[in-house]
Amino acid sequence: MQIIGFLGPAALVVTVAGEICQKCSSEGAASVNLKILGAPDADSFVVASKPDEVFVAAAKWPRPATDEVWDSCRQKGCLIEWSMHHNNDQVGLCFLPPQISAESPFQTWEDLTTWYWHEYPEDKMGNDDDSQLRDDWGLDGALDGLGLSSYTYLRKGGKNRILGMAHVDPYGSSMADHQTYQVNGQTYRATDADYTMSFSTEEGVIIGLSREGPATSALRRNPSIPAAQMPILHQFFDVGWLTWQEMTNRDGHDAKNLRYLISVSIENRKTLSVCRRVFINNRWKGGPWPGLTLKAGTDDFNAILGTPNMQGYGYMLIQHKAKLGNMYISKTQVFACTGTRMVCIVAHVSQPRSAPASVPDQSVEEQPSGRARRHEKHNLVRTHKIFAKL
Repeated sequence: MQIIGFLGPAALVVTVAGEICQKCSSEGAASVNLKILGAPDADSFVVASKPDEVFVAAAKWPRPATDEVWDSCRQKGCLIEWSMHHNNDQVGLCFLPPQISAESPFQTWEDLTTWYWHEYPEDKMGNDDDSQLRDDWGLDGALDGLGLSSYTYLRKGGKNRILGMAHVDPYGSSMADHQTYQVNGQTYRATDADYTMSFSTEEGVIIGLSREGPATSALRRNPSIPAAQMPILHQFFDVGWLTWQEMTNRDGHDAKNLRYLISVSIENRKTLSVCRRVFINNRWKGGPWPGLTLKAGTDDFNAILGTPNMQGYGYMLIQHKAKLGNMYISKTQVFACTGTRMVCIVAHVSQPRSAPASVPDQSVEEQPSGRARRHEKHNLVRTHKIFAKL
């Protein structure tokens, strides 16, 4: 989706009494609806708010996010931000049924191969252009501005590797429609999903270039794929993390050296509607890098973090704390990529704080039907109220 006005999945509803900041709350209680990426309706969005005069050609944009959409993304992002600063056991209690840890069940490269994800051959990806991040994706301004390499490893000194993970065997004897595999004795179908990413393991950069998940690609399969034959490992944040972890192992770098998470050429209508409302809030008409900077802890930051294009990066951090600790996103920058003028977002990743952020008691009245946990050393009961299942 172009920024015309530029200058040139199952739901989890959570209340955590006295822990989530008040701006996450709705009428006093923190009620947060997290919809995980990959849900069938992730791309559907109906707009019903008045157009704004900020943009030159607003007809090419969705209208600014409605209050309902805005609050959903803002609260979602606020819970993700809170989760990044708290430990596995604390975050795990936000799931229903409560988990002893928020850690993802998928931890190894073998998990990817078990669920039929294949590293797409580089010679079939057309990666012979060493400057495609600059020329095709318009990231020259952002990468240069951050002091990062903007070329692939094919050029001397280039540090980026573009890699695709496909939910199909590219060397298979049959087309995707007819490929099957087995996990624990159960037969599943290939979906032909594709997550194409760029990695700089030396500089700590992940760029999501193409993110068509199984839920979308399965719609094109013939015969159609029943839900029982869809892969359990299907989320971008799991596939992306496991690929990042494998690439850092191969290159001899530390997976914790993660500094930037980038989403490019955003077309999702829900994300764009939230972006447009953020622009209006900040009286910003758009522009190239460095764009609009949003610091953590603000409503605008949380709304962006809770959008379909960015929440996956949040999950990548909160579900892999065993490796990353409490690493967190400290700010985002929204801008138009060079040439394409498509909306792009850079998330800045910071190392863990010395201790989880202290959140003052918001005096939320306790209600029954929650899950209580008593600290051994303190006369304090922490109540996690869950209103819907994941």
